Amino acid sequence: MTLSFPPGFLWGTATAAYQIEGAAAAYGRSPSIWDDYLREHGTHGDTGDVACDHYHRWQHDLDLAARLGAGAYRFSASWSRVMPDGRTVNREGLDFYERLVDGLLDRGLTPALTMYHMDLPAHLDGGWSNRDTALRFADYAQVLTETLGDRVGMWMTVNELYYESWVGYAEGAFPPGHRDSAKAVAALHHMLLAHGLGVSAVREHSPAAEVGLVSGYAPVVPATDHPADVAAASTAHTHSIDVVLGPVLQGRYPQEYAEHPARAEALAATVVDGDLDLIGAEVDFIGLNYYFRRHVVAADRVTDPEVVAVADPPGDFLNLTHLKEIGAAEVRPRSRHRTMADWTPEPEGIAQMLTDVTADYGPVPIHITENGLPLPDYAGTDGAVRDPERITYLRDHLAGIHTAIAGGADVRGYFVWSLLDNLEWTSGFGHRFGLVHVDYATLTRTPKASFDWYAQVVADNAVPTGHPVPANALPTTDSIPTTTRPAAESQREMIQGAS
Repeated sequence: MTLSFPPGFLWGTATAAYQIEGAAAAYGRSPSIWDDYLREHGTHGDTGDVACDHYHRWQHDLDLAARLGAGAYRFSASWSRVMPDGRTVNREGLDFYERLVDGLLDRGLTPALTMYHMDLPAHLDGGWSNRDTALRFADYAQVLTETLGDRVGMWMTVNELYYESWVGYAEGAFPPGHRDSAKAVAALHHMLLAHGLGVSAVREHSPAAEVGLVSGYAPVVPATDHPADVAAASTAHTHSIDVVLGPVLQGRYPQEYAEHPARAEALAATVVDGDLDLIGAEVDFIGLNYYFRRHVVAADRVTDPEVVAVADPPGDFLNLTHLKEIGAAEVRPRSRHRTMADWTPEPEGIAQMLTDVTADYGPVPIHITENGLPLPDYAGTDGAVRDPERITYLRDHLAGIHTAIAGGADVRGYFVWSLLDNLEWTSGFGHRFGLVHVDYATLTRTPKASFDWYAQVVADNAVPTGHPVPANALPTTDSIPTTTRPAAESQREMIQGAS
């Protein structure tokens, strides 16, 4: 049987500038906050210096996107390439995105442009904890929309605000590496302000286009039914999800967040009159990125026998300071399969997310802007890349979306993360999400079995269920995994040549 999607449902793939472009020190681009950070804190020295070399290979990559038959291609512009000092336009960098947009249109693909996807120019002092960064973003948004607004019909302002602000400014696990919750509160607010300024730029220069925000959404569930854990999960949901969607869709922060002793003072020192009116300006859709759910207990119950029986204790990444500050702790569900990123895939969570958003905020139009699975993919001796686990993952999550649509959620589109294997931030090149395999030593592209499977889904506007994984997706016994990280010397030679 198959699950059919509504007529006109938008199918797409997603990428981000720093993760694929390369040419990091060329064509006028300046360093972003990720360049130096990854040299010190990355995996195996993996950086975006070359990445997938999409800057030089974009035409071939767009041919692959067109071959899928999907209607849209989500990508981001690099602020460091367009305005290297965060203020002055680099015409060479802007021209690249003009070529990219024109190339998409020539191939019949809808450009879905994310203005900002985590790669802040390093020249902007204070980063997002500085209000001036939001004002500089307004200049950047003006440049993008003035230049591309006649051709881009779908805009996304800022990507995953909660994740970037709290992991980078409170936990120190992303750049700029701060461990200061007050800075995280300020960073989140200024990113929301940047979103509002971005919406204004689109309305001015691209009035026929649709514009929205992209929010990471990991549904928060209590690890047990103990009242303290239920309360902790509710608080964590408010502080990680409603703290973004509330200002954007309702023009206000959740009362619990705004008045919480751990947040109130920093928030009061950051918000300026008129900010929330700007942040709450009407949007055409919300983009939601879904990968996993978060299982939460009360912070003082982590070692309780009841919790230990159903969950593993928090590891370094789960032992988050900003959750402790609100009386919560994240745990891993025991006896569940985990991905190589140590996530627990839970397809039922995507339906829960869509149902919850619809219940909490009304029938807001939604695009799933990221969803995917990291695997240690490799080419077999016959050159094929078989990834049956990814096919199963995508099938089950798309079935969850179908269920939510049947229940009243207004889901308009779905973007797989990602078109290409790419640089996964601090995880480096080892975590492969792509429908297309990238050999990082040679930069050869090879569509995987999941590529063909997704192309069929797009062609049918329907997802097959209850069928075995296609034979061409099954691994062969003579396939020998090769390294999943690039040959460092080859990458260095490429960037030197590009420079």
